Amino acid sequence: MQRIIAACGNDCAACPRYLPRTDAELERTAQMWYDIGYRDRVCSKEEISCAGCKPTNSCRYKIISCTTQKGIATCGECDLYPCDNIRSCLEVTKSFIPACRKACTAEEYAMLERAFFEKKQNLDRISIKRRTSDTTRFPERIKSLVGEKKYTVNDIGMSGGSVYIYDDMVLKAGVQSAQDERCVRIMQWLDGKLPVPRVICCESSDGFTYLLMSRIKGRMSCDEHYMNQPELLVRLLAECVDMLWRTDISDCPVTRDLSAELADARARVENGLADTQSIAQYGFSSPLELLEYLEKNRPSDDPVFSHGDLCLPNIFFDDDHISGFIDLGDAGIADRYRDLALLARSLRHNSDGTYGKVFEGITEEMLFSELGISPDREKMRYYLLLDELYQ
Repeated sequence: MQRIIAACGNDCAACPRYLPRTDAELERTAQMWYDIGYRDRVCSKEEISCAGCKPTNSCRYKIISCTTQKGIATCGECDLYPCDNIRSCLEVTKSFIPACRKACTAEEYAMLERAFFEKKQNLDRISIKRRTSDTTRFPERIKSLVGEKKYTVNDIGMSGGSVYIYDDMVLKAGVQSAQDERCVRIMQWLDGKLPVPRVICCESSDGFTYLLMSRIKGRMSCDEHYMNQPELLVRLLAECVDMLWRTDISDCPVTRDLSAELADARARVENGLADTQSIAQYGFSSPLELLEYLEKNRPSDDPVFSHGDLCLPNIFFDDDHISGFIDLGDAGIADRYRDLALLARSLRHNSDGTYGKVFEGITEEMLFSELGISPDREKMRYYLLLDELYQ
């Protein structure tokens, strides 16, 4: 579902009030609004329906009036974000979470979470994109290295932040985090071991990190050239897996085993960063329920070198050979099924129409056969469930 972000950060596309809705849906929403406490009575369908924010709408924070006066679409585009007004709005929104959990089904709560309770993440993402898209704010060392070189901007796979593609370099700019330091350490350690970008410069400024690295040649493994050649694609992907798993981990500086992954997952759950909507489809009512299941059902570890996000867009081929791996922020020592589960899912989703186009003749079984393994399906499911807490 494509997002429609309102001035305050709400996602209108997920809102049960946003038109078009059926009469039955609006009646259920009116009852839900009363049960939650958003309204002191069950409203009519006409009153509960919404066609989007307007300056004339009733809003205690007058956010749409403010953004309209400033000529911006959302609070995330404002130089003052987050101001006291939007902070107050976010706090009040958050205060309704317990009532929503109590009054709603798991499916309804997931819908409301995406519509209302992710507004801060939505605004943060817009603010980060705005900040990192301003090349005048690059640290001086970065400016001196990129100079006046031409670039394109690539947003694939980025949650906020910006990626600048130069002829021979790539610059990733985003909010500073512990992952940045891990990424630099692992890329430097992998230099000469695996085909990965070379770190040219990494600078932090005002809470943002700017990582400049060499550019991997070739095309993503999900390029149509490879998707239309299933046997070649699967052979190369199996070679990638084998290349990773054969890497000597005796002095690897980063460990991303289940202890590390579950600790980070718990932090995400406790800070409200896990996506309830994606979790509901697996039969869990909340991120915490899923987390507790994963903590109680930890499989044994079979440590290898793991990419951490081994999906097709992060693997590059050139002239029908492996040219490199990108996006190594989660790489380190981990169980081999961490990569295998994500790669098999990526292969399936890139071929079955999930991303728009169907490519015939590609199956997960082809990958397993090429690797010469009979997969542990329960372990694969475990790592896919764990990944849901990182969405």
